[in-house]
Amino acid sequence: MEMIFMRIIDMSLLSTYCVAVVLLIRLFLRKSPKIFSYLLWIAVFARLVIPVTPESPVSLVPKAIGNQSVQTWIDREPSSPVAEAPILSNQLSEESLINPNSVTVPDAPSGAISWTPTESALTLSPEITSISVPQILSWIWAIGIMTLFIYNLGTYIYLKRKLRSAVHIEGIVYEVDSVTSPFLLGFFRPKIYLPSGLDDTNRAYILRHEQVHIQRLDYIFKAVFFAITCIHWFNPLVWLAFGLMSRDMEMSCDEKVIRELGYEIKKNYSTSLLSLATGRSLLHATPLAFGEGSIKGRIKNVLQYKKPAIWIILGSAFLVGLVVVGLMLNPPKLKKAAPTSNLPTEETAPTTSDSTSSTDAAEPSVSQSDVPETSPSMINDTPIVLDEKYDNAYINIDGEPISFRDVLSMGDYHPFEYFSPLDYRATTPVDLSNFGNVVSNSGYFSISSLASYTDDAYISAWEAIGPDGKDSITCLNFPTEEAANLAITEFAVNYHYNYVNNNPDELGAPLEIISTESSLIMYDASNFTSEGYFVIQYLSGNSVIQAKVFVETQRLQQFFYTMDDLGLAFPGIELNRNENSWPEKATLVTPEVFLEYFDEFGYDTRTNTNIEGSYHAESEDLMFQADYTLLSDIGVIDWYYLWNVTSGLNPNIDYFNTDTYEMFVLADSQEYVVQVFIEDIQISAWATLAGLSEEDAAAKREEVDTAIMALCF
Repeated sequence: MEMIFMRIIDMSLLSTYCVAVVLLIRLFLRKSPKIFSYLLWIAVFARLVIPVTPESPVSLVPKAIGNQSVQTWIDREPSSPVAEAPILSNQLSEESLINPNSVTVPDAPSGAISWTPTESALTLSPEITSISVPQILSWIWAIGIMTLFIYNLGTYIYLKRKLRSAVHIEGIVYEVDSVTSPFLLGFFRPKIYLPSGLDDTNRAYILRHEQVHIQRLDYIFKAVFFAITCIHWFNPLVWLAFGLMSRDMEMSCDEKVIRELGYEIKKNYSTSLLSLATGRSLLHATPLAFGEGSIKGRIKNVLQYKKPAIWIILGSAFLVGLVVVGLMLNPPKLKKAAPTSNLPTEETAPTTSDSTSSTDAAEPSVSQSDVPETSPSMINDTPIVLDEKYDNAYINIDGEPISFRDVLSMGDYHPFEYFSPLDYRATTPVDLSNFGNVVSNSGYFSISSLASYTDDAYISAWEAIGPDGKDSITCLNFPTEEAANLAITEFAVNYHYNYVNNNPDELGAPLEIISTESSLIMYDASNFTSEGYFVIQYLSGNSVIQAKVFVETQRLQQFFYTMDDLGLAFPGIELNRNENSWPEKATLVTPEVFLEYFDEFGYDTRTNTNIEGSYHAESEDLMFQADYTLLSDIGVIDWYYLWNVTSGLNPNIDYFNTDTYEMFVLADSQEYVVQVFIEDIQISAWATLAGLSEEDAAAKREEVDTAIMALCF
């Protein structure tokens, strides 16, 4: 059950992104028939229940999301590299840094690449002897599902008893005195229940509406979607998706009735809906009691509905088809960065020491004429063939050497499927001789030189520790580029070995590898570990920088600033160094103040019943919107920052913080978003700028700033 729960968590997290995409696309479908909004939810609920979908390079799911796994967060043993967050598997112990002779090397086959495994080499995790956190969470999840099942079964039986007095009218139609709103009940043979005393006109409209539901099998889809929602009961966004899906379903059904019976019935149809807007408490029991919810929104939609232009229908169909297919496809498992132009040539074949010369001579060399002229950051779609270099390099497992080839053959794929750090050469390597000064100026303490000797390990090493000891950055300088490449490659091989052994149901270690002309960057695709640390490696020339940063926004920002100062900027990210122009102190605002402010200016405000402590305001044209949300986990701010940096989702986001609040600002040509976090409250305001003139866009930005200033400062 634990493994099933872990997979459910993975699907729920991925679907959270899909919900966000659907919510965005729905904004572009405001003037389209609601059937298109209804169809959009197919992708969300399919991703919630289908564990594996096809891969495609044109997927709308970012790689950092599509390849993530919750097991890389919490399902780790303390001795695994991720849980303990070692930066390089061959990092020397304190004793070996002082005395190189204390490091023993296991006997390796003749001709192997000479390398020095150390005490921190990978060891297998001991068996679990106590109840783990995932086990506890899986039981809570199962209890939640059982509770929902028992509750819905009980209320369904209660409702059936209430309907015993129903009078059969004709076919599958019944009249009931105890309800005031029509509904469908049943799964295999649904029946239509109508309130008593309806006039002929209202009865005709209502019957046609329910018949459309039956023809489209909506009652089946809604029941299935509700079952999926119950499986993911812990995710509030799934409940939000279910509620909005139900609303889109009802509105699309209303529109079909109007198209069939004529647009002139809109007023009478709305009057019928209004007369049925009360007394539906029985219908909240179970989704099999297919009631007609969100009357206010339906009436508004009916009155505004008009025959759509053909271009709107075609455009909406194309957009919805594109989004549904794009969300159903997974991105490729790995970044396929392949630095081919800098592979060693016959003249510059790598040599590390005398002990490796015979091996290098025996290995087939690669000349520049054999590879295309590309840069290190370009993509190569040809998988790497495991050649002799993987046989002649080893990791230490319980004192026994195991070749890279044997390790990389484990699992369905390995981190070097399309790219090997052994072949990487920076065309413009970064000079890291100023490492100590830069990190010291960045606020790190305990800057110290760790060692200085020239065997097969470092020439020198620097280590910087954060003020509270949680963060660390180490710079290791090796005798040759080949030695540095081997060090970071050994880390990845060790990581892959441990991950596959501890996650037998996974395809391989979720390492991301990014290469540029100046550096290679390697980090876990899930972005953080179960202990809340972000682990990342940089390779440039003869140097390897290893970092372990506790996931808090200020710490992460300080780290990326430091790397930027060293010349190792994360690709695609321009860090904000502007001073905050907002006030230093923020005020904790209440929901009442939030709602009163927007009510006063004529915005449409409402309480979000699907998310506790959430409120929403929007302008009539939806060009301006705002949210008030009570956060259950303040750490979401830190994950949000890290996620955006490593995935490059919003490279234009600016981050500010003071003693009383944190703020994210996104400003581009399409939208302007301001998010303020005060204690456990998030207040967001945003404006859609697409298609606006420069003057109108400036007015919208001012509208957002004015609202944030009035509410928070």
